[in-house]
Amino acid sequence: MGGKNSMTGGRRKGTPKTGGRTKGTPNKETKERREVLQEIAEGMEEQFLEDLKELEPKDRVWVFLKLHEFFVPKPQAVQLDLSHKTEKTIEDRLRALAGIPDDDE
Repeated sequence: MGGKNSMTGGRRKGTPKTGGRTKGTPNKETKERREVLQEIAEGMEEQFLEDLKELEPKDRVWVFLKLHEFFVPKPQAVQLDLSHKTEKTIEDRLRALAGIPDDDE
């Protein structure tokens, strides 16, 4: 059978991935496209700033906000569950991490 799952044609569950890019390695085409866009943007910078100055204030703000989305990540909602109670305090946890026995022991 040679490591392949005969039903799906892929790897068997638990079989490590072989070949391809290693995790975190950027896609070569994506990198090249970004470089081309960067060159285009650099060539248009002066014209863009001039065009921006000619816009109405409300339109200038709209452009700023649209561009802002690409450079500043949107905050994510965080849920906090305070219903779980514990008898241990932060001091108890710090003692445990430091290897100091509890007062109750």
